[in-house]
Amino acid sequence: MLAAKVQSEVSAEIPQVSSEIFETEPGAQFWIGKVAVENVINSPEYYVAATKLRANVYIDEMHFLTPDCRDANGCERDQDDDRSVAFATVERSPEDGVTRVIGTSRLIKKRSDDEKLPVEELFPEVFEDGPAEVGALEVSRFISRHEDKATQHLVALALIRSMTQYAVNNENLTAYFVIERPFYRLLQRTGLPMEVLSEPRILPKYGNTKNMAVRITPKDIIEQVDNDIEEKLFITKFFKNENGNLGLGFYPENLTRKKEDGIQ
Repeated sequence: MLAAKVQSEVSAEIPQVSSEIFETEPGAQFWIGKVAVENVINSPEYYVAATKLRANVYIDEMHFLTPDCRDANGCERDQDDDRSVAFATVERSPEDGVTRVIGTSRLIKKRSDDEKLPVEELFPEVFEDGPAEVGALEVSRFISRHEDKATQHLVALALIRSMTQYAVNNENLTAYFVIERPFYRLLQRTGLPMEVLSEPRILPKYGNTKNMAVRITPKDIIEQVDNDIEEKLFITKFFKNENGNLGLGFYPENLTRKKEDGIQ
């Protein structure tokens, strides 16, 4: 389920991390990266902070999950993490240098015919004509939290960019997600091409919130951006000039990069 918040209030605690990563890029304010690939954790400190952010948002703020879903270290993980690619957005405050994880997401992989994605379990009627194909992805635990509303929205788009580039680069043709209608409408306004697969439904698994199943084709996003010659779509500036780093790495204060910025 996606949990990027539309309003700007932040009630969930945002985990701080002690990291020297920005010392190599003094002009950067944000870092976006893959912090885990299935059972391989690439950046332990960021990954732990991301799973703490998940617990703080899904358990304490949104009440999607019950308190027993938080482990002894304050983290929230489930069985799907063992088949997921996890991303995190780290921010360094320009005022005091405090570093914290303000966004996270994961892509759950369907690795075999015997596996089901969560969306297949929650919306079985969508797949009556056939299951999701092997190699399909599901966007999950998608969280953006920041005191500044504009930054919060940009973090969400930057995570979408990174996940899209990952999917295209790894030839994952389809991605699904379970989403509340207000957040769907917010993404729709950015120009993100999405296909609604179901009517909204109350899901007890996510605190009795009303959600719907949505499908997206990652290559369609890239194609739509490439065809947006006049750059009318808001997502265009996020995907332009990002083929070199797949949307990962260091970014200035606006979370986008122009070719002349020089940050790699």
